[in-house]
Amino acid sequence: MMYSLPERETLLLRLLSPTPPLNGATRAGFDGDDWDAVRGIVRQHRLGPLLHWQLTRTRPDLPIPAGIRDELAQSLRRSTVRSLRLQRELILIHRLLTEAGIPYQALKGAFLAFHVYPNAGTRPMRDLDILVPREQALRAFDVLLAGGLVRPAMYQGSPEAQIEIRNHLPPLHAASGRVTVEVHARLQNPDVLVADAVDLSETAEYWQRTIRRRTAGERIAFPDPTDLLLHLILHALDHRFNNGPLTLSDIGYLVQSETIDWTSFWQRASQQYCVRSCWLTLGLVERYWGTLAIDWPQQCPSDRESAQALETAAALMLRDYRTPSIAALARIGQQQASVLAKLGLLLRRVFPTRTTIAAAYPVRAKSARVFLFYLPHIWGLVSRQLPYILNPRLRAHFSDDLQKLEDLERWLAD
Repeated sequence: MMYSLPERETLLLRLLSPTPPLNGATRAGFDGDDWDAVRGIVRQHRLGPLLHWQLTRTRPDLPIPAGIRDELAQSLRRSTVRSLRLQRELILIHRLLTEAGIPYQALKGAFLAFHVYPNAGTRPMRDLDILVPREQALRAFDVLLAGGLVRPAMYQGSPEAQIEIRNHLPPLHAASGRVTVEVHARLQNPDVLVADAVDLSETAEYWQRTIRRRTAGERIAFPDPTDLLLHLILHALDHRFNNGPLTLSDIGYLVQSETIDWTSFWQRASQQYCVRSCWLTLGLVERYWGTLAIDWPQQCPSDRESAQALETAAALMLRDYRTPSIAALARIGQQQASVLAKLGLLLRRVFPTRTTIAAAYPVRAKSARVFLFYLPHIWGLVSRQLPYILNPRLRAHFSDDLQKLEDLERWLAD
């Protein structure tokens, strides 16, 4: 399916970057109605703080309705205050894990906000992701609980069960309740690893590359920037770009501000069987962010071959956050060759393994009581997803997203 990203959405992506120039016609063509139309995208994908920063510093002559300008300014103020709360919790977590002798890294948003973006508030963070070696994950979870973090009532699944099927343990809340912390035992979920690829965090070399940067007076541990770049790309591809346009600025600012070992980067990408995915994501960043100092591999897809894939990926990056899980399920369903295989997929969704149930509910996988929790699991599927499937407007978005996902999968498979 041929697809072209609308000019309004294209301009929104370019406004997030400090570099690409905008011509006079483009400036004049973006009016109040356009701002009203993209307001939902800005809110859903947490673009307000960065957009306000860029508009006031690199696009000061772009006409913006007063109400929109005030909303963006308020979003930056709120994000800045929240970044201070998150920084405080990060320092406390650093001290607890260091005292317990547990190696760790603060993933993604923490390093980007405090050391890569021009202002911590311009990179909103939902939570703190803390990676520890897998064999230390359950102990780290207990150390944080003993240090004052608490388990929210809605996430009472077994940590032992969750670590078997996911890359992180159940979320924890800071004592204030305003910050969520996730202890990660892997960089990726086990079910997304390709072929015989090994999660990077399960190698000794990965942990030896850990860097430390002074943050609020403490030397906080973070991933090596080259590892972080690959992780950002894998994270975006795992979500099929539904983590939104901040991926563009995450990578753009990271490559601009840090030294990337490109030879090692492409070697690690090859080990993860994701060279083509890396090329697509970096190409997307260059298209909307601007030219970066990227050392490209010798063999890259041609411009003609990649143009439609880039348009499709950009559209997926802006899609409604409510439909991706349904679209992803339907995409997997369409990949099943027979009616019997599709029925098997549905049954596995409705009746997952006991470990999956134990990861979500307060019961052990080997307990006979685990079967009682299949009822709330099934009710959750019906109550959360059925309304969207039955809504004609959302079904239209869903079908369109599904086609784009199929196009992207086909391109990646080539």
